[in-house]
Amino acid sequence: MKQYIYLDDVRTPTQGVGDDNQPWVVVRSYDEFVEKVNEIGLENIQSISLDHDLGDTAMAEWHRNVYKNYELNYDNITEKTGMDCTKWLVEQWLDGKPVVDVVVHSANAIGSGNMMGYINNYRHINKLPQNCVRVRIEHTIKIMKTNIKEIEDKLENFKAVQYRMGDKGMDYCFEHYSSFEEIEDEEFHKLRNEFLDSMKKIRSYVENKIETLSEEIDDTPWGDY
Repeated sequence: MKQYIYLDDVRTPTQGVGDDNQPWVVVRSYDEFVEKVNEIGLENIQSISLDHDLGDTAMAEWHRNVYKNYELNYDNITEKTGMDCTKWLVEQWLDGKPVVDVVVHSANAIGSGNMMGYINNYRHINKLPQNCVRVRIEHTIKIMKTNIKEIEDKLENFKAVQYRMGDKGMDYCFEHYSSFEEIEDEEFHKLRNEFLDSMKKIRSYVENKIETLSEEIDDTPWGDY
């Protein structure tokens, strides 16, 4: 009996699939997807349903860019996404592995379009029906209360930073007020350090210009004014 693969980090299908209502094989990440497909074998898989956003940074990119600006920048995503799974899957087909039907159930419309386009491009080139489409599969979403509390704490931390930036000014906020070690966000601290480095460079540049121009004035004969 062939299997049905469902890739999603938080959703769980509530109904089976196929004529015999077979349960989905649920995988939560790129690594789990690759491992499970290799374990089962593409020859034993009937179809695959893909999500796009598989972690916190992908969800943040959806909220910040996709939802508001209709843009998707993969440089802002650190974990592998459904697009990486899609590319890996096509690589298997290019190596001669069996081609299986794929659908997409992601809420990320741009990410979904990328995955569907990639799959359908392979199918088009190989004269196969371009049947990778976006679908809705009934599901539940399980988010642990501890996860919600963590998200709330992160939100409060960033609100505090935003308040201090406005109240004290960015230079005082980042240089004197706090190093914000409670914020566990690599990109935030990277930008903060870049800002501090820029401030140091600007101060040094201004001080050097003042010194250079002052010396130039001192060395200039009065008659040359």
